[in-house]
Amino acid sequence: MGLSNGNQRILENTDLVWPKGKITLITGPNGIGKSSLLRAMAKLQAYSGDLTYQDVPLHRIKLKHHARRVGMVFQNASQQFLNITVAEEIEQAQQHSHRSDYWTAEVIADAVEKLNLIGLSHHSVYELSGGQQKNYKS
Repeated sequence: MGLSNGNQRILENTDLVWPKGKITLITGPNGIGKSSLLRAMAKLQAYSGDLTYQDVPLHRIKLKHHARRVGMVFQNASQQFLNITVAEEIEQAQQHSHRSDYWTAEVIADAVEKLNLIGLSHHSVYELSGGQQKNYKS
C-alpha cells in the first residue's frame, strides 16, 4: 500500500496488519500520516496498492456499505462542522435527502423550533453552543 499527503509520500510498499478484535494505537509526531491512513481506511482519501478491511479489498466494498461500518470522529466536536450556516446545512440536507418531498417549509420550521434554532439560520454551525450543536446533530 502507498499513501501520499499532497506531494509528500507518507507510506510506500507497506504491509500493515491490525489484529481483529484488538485495540491498536497509532502514534507519532504531527504530519507523519496517522490521520491520512485513517482517512484512506474510511475511503475518504486516495491510496495506491491494496487496502483490505476484514479480508475484503477496500475498492470492492461499496461506499454506502463501508460507511455503515467505518467512520471518523474528531476529538473536538467543533472540528466536525464545516464553516457553513445553519440555513446552508439545511439546504444541503434537503438536496441530498432520499425523501426531498418530506422536507417542506413547515417540517423544517417545526424542526428549527424544536431544536431551538429560531433566528440562527445565518449563524455558522460552528458558532452554536455546545448544547445546540448536540441537538443539531441528533
